[in-house]
Amino acid sequence: MASAQAQSGSQSGLDPRKTRALIVGILSWRDARFRSFPTEQRRDATLAELLRSKGVPSANVTVLRDAQATKSAIEAAFAASVRAVQPDETLLVYYAGHGARVDDGGAFFVPHDAVSGRVDSTGWSMRSVVDAVTSSTFRGKSLLTADCCYSGSLTQEARQRAGGRPVATLTSSMASVVSTGNWTFTECLIAGLEGAGVCDLSRDGRVTLEDLGRFTDAQMAFAEEQLATWCAHNGFAAGWQLSTARARACAREGERVEVLYRGQWYRAQIEAERPGAVRVHYIGYSRDWDEWVSADRCRRYSPQRFSVGSNIDVEWNGAWYPASVLAERDGIHHVHYDGYTAVWDEWVASRRCRARTSTASTSGARPTRRGR
Repeated sequence: MASAQAQSGSQSGLDPRKTRALIVGILSWRDARFRSFPTEQRRDATLAELLRSKGVPSANVTVLRDAQATKSAIEAAFAASVRAVQPDETLLVYYAGHGARVDDGGAFFVPHDAVSGRVDSTGWSMRSVVDAVTSSTFRGKSLLTADCCYSGSLTQEARQRAGGRPVATLTSSMASVVSTGNWTFTECLIAGLEGAGVCDLSRDGRVTLEDLGRFTDAQMAFAEEQLATWCAHNGFAAGWQLSTARARACAREGERVEVLYRGQWYRAQIEAERPGAVRVHYIGYSRDWDEWVSADRCRRYSPQRFSVGSNIDVEWNGAWYPASVLAERDGIHHVHYDGYTAVWDEWVASRRCRARTSTASTSGARPTRRGR
């Protein structure tokens, strides 16, 4: 679950001149059992260019993409970055691609040369990343970011293993949850580093870790119906500044709405406003679909919500199962399935929930959880 967990520390921020970055983006794999992703408009490349444009020295930015990103190459580049960081510097680590979990709960990034079914020995361990930047030999701060399934394990590991070391995380999903195949999370990270006005939730002219964590959490819930995670420990404060915020284009910029189009309601965000109309961008669609819409075609986004303790039905693999609600945030529900142990508890999108009926399945073994 997203949480500041920030302790007292410097209220300063990211200094591009004193930043080192390792960016790993993998969209195809040697083992064909790992599904490839489209390469058009890949956002990992955009992130690298943004860091350079903000003043991060080119020599401090290491980029490994696709076939370059073997396990040995990633681990060597990471180790070199960890050694190079000085006491007044920040190491930004970013990964995009597949993530995997094994039976003991360990989570791994999936290098280009990883082998399906053997990620415990061929993957890049998320725990090892946290261990490296929380060790006594690491001299700087670390900001760990990841856009992949089970990426919340980085946050989980940081909370458990930070000790007195300055570490922060921002990840696209929870530790036990698969992630979207879209670039939504990375776009949030880019927006925060660019200083987009919509990320300045405190409206103080700065985008802080807390601002970006809260913005990403809400954006992922809205656009992808999943929850992001973040944390900040020790030398990081929730108010640690990532960028100076630009002014918003209009008071309603970034507002999450639903727009009526040919008899159906689509999720969208407001980008501009004029008397009687707003310009919207449809979530999941290209900019070609952006348009001005009148007020009567636009309504506030209000996801289905069930209160804690409610008895509901939850869809899983095409069947409905009775469950109870343990928690709710932004229309995402943490549920416990009736008759099953807590290992099956999970966060589910509102589209998978409905009021309790008498037709939900009440018996029969559920198949192995997706992604395990």
